Amino acid sequence: KALALLLEQIGQYDRAIDAAREDIQAFPIDTSAHYALGHLYTITGQNDRAHSEYEIAFNLARRDQDLKMERLCAAALESLLSYEKK
Repeated sequence: KALALLLEQIGQYDRAIDAAREDIQAFPIDTSAHYALGHLYTITGQNDRAHSEYEIAFNLARRDQDLKMERLCAAALESLLSYEKK
């Protein structure tokens, strides 16, 4: 996750997405990795993909009873839906 975050911070979004995908391949049930990939998709305008990743993260957070992450994912999903309605 650190590499994806670093690449995002320097504006290398495509590389950050690749790094986040690699994180998910290594740890497919890592809630924060799915959330991070959703965030990267959001900032690159890939809203359908972002929605999918946020939903995965939301479901993992719910499974893990991680209320903070569940709320973050719900807010991200709500934000995407409100943006799409415009």
